[in-house]
Amino acid sequence: MGKIKLGIFLTFAAAFFFTMPVPVVKAASISGPLPVPVTMTPNISDPQNKTDIRLEWPFTTGDILAKSTDGNTWTVLNPTIGTGTASYSEQGVPNWSILYFQITNGTSRVRIDTFPPDINAHANYANDTNMCKYCHITHNAPRPKLLRGTSTSDLCFTCHGFMNTGSRYNVYNGAVISAGPKDPVTGLVTVLNWQKSLGGPYNANTMGVWGQDGSGQNSPVTSSHPLDMTGPGGECLSCHDSHDRNNNYRLLISNDATVIDAYAVNPMGDAPERPNYLDGMNKVCFNCHTYYMTPTGSGHISTWNNNTFQHSVGVTLSWNGQSADGNINLTTTLPLEGTPGKIMCITCHLPHGTVSSGLETGSVSGYLGPGTRLKRKDNRAICEDCHKK
Repeated sequence: MGKIKLGIFLTFAAAFFFTMPVPVVKAASISGPLPVPVTMTPNISDPQNKTDIRLEWPFTTGDILAKSTDGNTWTVLNPTIGTGTASYSEQGVPNWSILYFQITNGTSRVRIDTFPPDINAHANYANDTNMCKYCHITHNAPRPKLLRGTSTSDLCFTCHGFMNTGSRYNVYNGAVISAGPKDPVTGLVTVLNWQKSLGGPYNANTMGVWGQDGSGQNSPVTSSHPLDMTGPGGECLSCHDSHDRNNNYRLLISNDATVIDAYAVNPMGDAPERPNYLDGMNKVCFNCHTYYMTPTGSGHISTWNNNTFQHSVGVTLSWNGQSADGNINLTTTLPLEGTPGKIMCITCHLPHGTVSSGLETGSVSGYLGPGTRLKRKDNRAICEDCHKK
């Protein structure tokens, strides 16, 4: 399909055009960075609550445009085909929702994530964008790649930090903006809510979305992912790319050519995001944590990693047709990947930070001394969630 140039123009109103839903199309390959310009403008009818989206791209015979809110069911759309171009308009998209588009052609696939009412600061730039200046300085930059700030992570926290000035995602507090209740008279959303993020709080919980301790104060962060790593780029860039080069979920970086296929689901923008992990999530962790690339049966076979036993990842809850403990098949409330659900690193651990209690005292692969190890739940509740002993 070559390079596809898209123009997405976001405004706000309420007409959706649907065709028959189709299952997700998974591309065999995605080639190179693709320019996907995005422009957003308020809708005339409902500028506070909704956004319209318009896509334009150089059309190639065989291009199929589809949309989805969850990454499972894709609705094929009917774009307007012109001379060498195609366009499509989607109206009435709720603010603070997430709407996904994709254009497929054979084995090529271009994924476009839209976050109304905000434009994406990392991709989908309009031709006259003014976004570059927020991260780069052309002639007097203090750091390589013309970057602002004293470190990459400090620069990321300009938008994703405590003040949360440039993104709905406050990584510092593990909080995400969602639409609050509408005024019963005007029908307008006048107050925004904070919800739990999918990654956990990195350094603080001042928003209070991660619960409270016995004193009634916001629960403190008990462990967080270090930012002094030596991965590809260091700091936030050990796990995330700065620009959308590979169509990966959350700009994540894979340790090989695997496409990280996942979706944050919030079709109306007024609820906590729900994850839909489809494929490749462990590849992000394995960029650094190769010690934990454990195969099926590694909890029962002592030939893995210097004759140690470790919990398997990338396996379903059932092993050899039955549960790993020989009883009935296991169930869990923890996140799994794909169908049937497979265990991921983030099934048990939050990627950014946690407020859970229960110190671990062992030394494993360089992690020394007591710590809560980014666990999703207090003590060993993550074990009991599956095994129910």
